[in-house]
Amino acid sequence: MLAGIDVGSTGLKVSLFSEEGERLHCAYRAYSLEYRKGGRVTISPEVWWKSLCGCFAELESQCDLRRIEAIGISHANALIPTDKDMQAPFDAIMQMDQRGGCMVERISREFGEERIFSITGNRNAAGFLWGPTLKWLQEREEAFGSVCYLFTPSSYLVMRLTGVYSMDHTRAATTMLYDLERGSWSQDLCDYFHISREMCPPLFGSQEIVGRTKKTEGLCLPDGIPVTVGCMDTVAAMQGMAAGQEETVLILGSVGRFAAYPARLDRRFLNTQLPDRSRRISMTPVNNAGIAVRWIRDVLFRCPEEGNYREMDAMAEHVPAASEGLFFFPYLTGSTCPHWEPAARGAFLGMEAFHTAGHYARAVLEGVGFSLWENMKILEQESGARIDRIYTGGGGAKSRVWLQILSDIFQKELIVPEHLETETMGSAMLAGMGTGRLSQGDLVCWNKPREYILPRREYAEAYLRAAETFRELHPALEQAGNIIGRRAAKERV
Repeated sequence: MLAGIDVGSTGLKVSLFSEEGERLHCAYRAYSLEYRKGGRVTISPEVWWKSLCGCFAELESQCDLRRIEAIGISHANALIPTDKDMQAPFDAIMQMDQRGGCMVERISREFGEERIFSITGNRNAAGFLWGPTLKWLQEREEAFGSVCYLFTPSSYLVMRLTGVYSMDHTRAATTMLYDLERGSWSQDLCDYFHISREMCPPLFGSQEIVGRTKKTEGLCLPDGIPVTVGCMDTVAAMQGMAAGQEETVLILGSVGRFAAYPARLDRRFLNTQLPDRSRRISMTPVNNAGIAVRWIRDVLFRCPEEGNYREMDAMAEHVPAASEGLFFFPYLTGSTCPHWEPAARGAFLGMEAFHTAGHYARAVLEGVGFSLWENMKILEQESGARIDRIYTGGGGAKSRVWLQILSDIFQKELIVPEHLETETMGSAMLAGMGTGRLSQGDLVCWNKPREYILPRREYAEAYLRAAETFRELHPALEQAGNIIGRRAAKERV
């Protein structure tokens, strides 16, 4: 068996697969992020460790864990600084956290926006990129002086499992400390952020075995199982969703995003590379995709239950395309790609007395779609990515109604594979290749297409007009967000 672990924003999952790609067993532990004033979004890293131990304890009751041949890990973006004893002086800082936003302008002035992009292939932005958060911690948190290690969620768990300090190239690319062309830590950026080379972990390809499990209190895994270095969740999902093929994918998770292969890197996107560094990847994170859908479900139904998604879909399906003038902007924790405006906040615009709960439900589904559409157009028209069809997965892809809406907005064919939550599958694939038990050709049978969703041409014009209106309204949201932010700052004083 091959084990795939995914550390998500709202839960940790472990899946066990056969070498032919059959999912044999699965365990999941849900948890909640902490949202605080000042744009802070955090979680204790101990929650991940306890969730991992709990998942394997559950799986032990279902199968013999000694059959696991290798373990792969994928993860959402987060920064976990710890001291020399692996103790975290403060909670893990998630990608939605905006506390570093006040440092962005200063970093650009002191180091240079163009210089940052030329080295890292990414922009200077808070949240998804570590730089502004590191600057904030160094100047606002005295405890940062004790920090010896900088972890991602997967490298944190790899250390707990094996005792090895490591990081993969796919996630290193989003730290703002990494030279994308050279595939190594940038001395200039490390010096600027006062990060010693000893704090920067050794780098590995995502399918490389970096260590083996060791006896650890609370963990029921046998000793000696090979563990890969891991990779970012998007890269693992791409592997699993398209069964190892190089295809454009759309991941509808807590964060919604395209992942495509551009001819040119664009600073409006989050850019990384394939595990073997052979090709660049551009991602378009929209922070509140699944989060926004879950939020409107809880608001509409008050009693959050899984079945209420189906009821909400049914309500939304009977509302005309473009929700009869009602727009939703999914910036519940600020705007990311392509605007990167942390002051922007979520909003409904165009509300009228005749709008029903169904209108609000559909407007949320469409609002995420319009935000993704805007990114897709830049990918095609300016980055040179070829997007003919889109492999689609993630928890949001369970909604047939949402998938049809997205296909109609994009005017693209969506390919839905048999397995939708593919991060654990991609991690298991990489683990299998790392141990030599799988080859690239073996992956084709792991996740075959289940459904093809075609765009309805009769909706093309209405959705194009609505998407362009959505894009034109964004500056007004930025202005409103800045006014609200200034007032909130005065009240805090």
